[in-house]
Amino acid sequence: QVYGELRSMLAGLSYDAALILGGENFNDQVKALRRYPKFIVATPGRLADHLEHRSLYLDGLETLILDEADR
Repeated sequence: QVYGELRSMLAGLSYDAALILGGENFNDQVKALRRYPKFIVATPGRLADHLEHRSLYLDGLETLILDEADR
């Protein structure tokens, strides 16, 4: 839901967003992260996975939206 709304708000703008969820293909997410999206919507567990595997660094990150943080 959050990602869909964000994509709608970004329509027509030169900003990109990445969706990082557990249960989805990890390598596809790495490719999305390598495009240096302006926004990342992530579940906490998968975010931790990417940080652990060093496929994501938070240096210079301006916006991070944690989805399903209550789980």
